[in-house]
Amino acid sequence: MNARGPIIRTRITLAGRMPTPRPTRLKLFLLERLKPGELQRTLLVAAVIGVLGALATVGFRELLGLLERLLFRSDSRLVQTAARLAWWQRILYPCAGGIAAGLVLREATRLRKCNAAGRLHGSFRAR
Repeated sequence: MNARGPIIRTRITLAGRMPTPRPTRLKLFLLERLKPGELQRTLLVAAVIGVLGALATVGFRELLGLLERLLFRSDSRLVQTAARLAWWQRILYPCAGGIAAGLVLREATRLRKCNAAGRLHGSFRAR
């Protein structure tokens, strides 16, 4: 205490923020000992990517199974379902799928060319 009142010691920080807590000795020790190197980080990223890829594969297969059940109203495999179709349906369905895929690719190519041309012409506009 002094003549003006009690002495209050505070930390003044930048922008009036409270100071961040300092790590304890145990935390520092653990961080220093367990600090992963580049190889460990690479392996961890590869493991995460592998798990996500496996989940995507399982999800894709399940989605295909669902589409088979919805389109062909059958729980059997695709080969058995195709064997039960009439001969003209075995020809028509793949042809229709090929035509649809071709149209989608043609439209995507056209849109890509239009976007590229628009960017090219946009760079020469008078300002």
